[in-house]
Amino acid sequence: MKTEIIHRETGRLLDSCPDLTVHLNFSIDGLGHTHDKVRGVPGNFRKTIASMALVKKNYGSNPKLLINVATVVTPDGYKEAFNLGVYLLKKELIATQFFEVVRGDLRDPATKTLTREQIQSLRSKVYPLVEEQANRLFRDFKGAKKAMAKTFFMGFVRFVNNIQDANYFAPTHWGMSCTAGKTTIVVDHNGAFRSCEVRPAIGKLQDYDFNMKRALYSKAMKAEIQEIGGGGKANCWCTHGCWIMSSVKFNPRAILFRIPWSHYRAKADRIPGFTLPEIHVEAIENYESIPVTT
Repeated sequence: MKTEIIHRETGRLLDSCPDLTVHLNFSIDGLGHTHDKVRGVPGNFRKTIASMALVKKNYGSNPKLLINVATVVTPDGYKEAFNLGVYLLKKELIATQFFEVVRGDLRDPATKTLTREQIQSLRSKVYPLVEEQANRLFRDFKGAKKAMAKTFFMGFVRFVNNIQDANYFAPTHWGMSCTAGKTTIVVDHNGAFRSCEVRPAIGKLQDYDFNMKRALYSKAMKAEIQEIGGGGKANCWCTHGCWIMSSVKFNPRAILFRIPWSHYRAKADRIPGFTLPEIHVEAIENYESIPVTT
């Protein structure tokens, strides 16, 4: 999508729906050439950063806008993941960045060859960046309120990551019901809709006059929800962060116990007094190689 369209539509949403919190999510899977290779579009890294910077410049002061990045960690981008996170924070372009494992049907099986050990190592390495995100998100909070907000945010990220990693090679029960079809809907380019991106299409918006609410509460979706059975019946447990996050909201046990526990268990990955290391911003933007941070 062109930078001008992203900028225009973001402004339109913020103006038309002032009470709506807009999460503008970009996909960046590595630095420069690596991202372009993974996405198959030359110059895509530069264009994505330009789009983010333009939106940030003109709408960044709006508290209802959060600019986020999802990074799918591949063998190509694995060693650059930390530096990418540092770069985005140094540029002050993001509210959050999520490091996602590869999911779905792959054209190139080599894309999914990272080991569990490598993934766990990456989780530990980028966790200080997660805390830096929390520090910025809650910079205006004080005392216990700030401590609680940071605990929940960081625990939430680690909780979601743990579920993703457990499902990296095969479906594994989340320990809570999936709410696909109840809280989420996927619309394809041709109007076909589904409960989740890993589930088959069950109808077309054209048959519901493009009314999303009618499609979400349709007989077809109700039947789909029954077929999924909260994930257990269909055994379709996946690694999709959006669906895991949506499902968490409706699971009190996860909110009250599992998320704080995830934060506590990750304490070894925290670095007291952590500061962002120096990084060659100009070199990155000129597609030059930079040293890998170990």
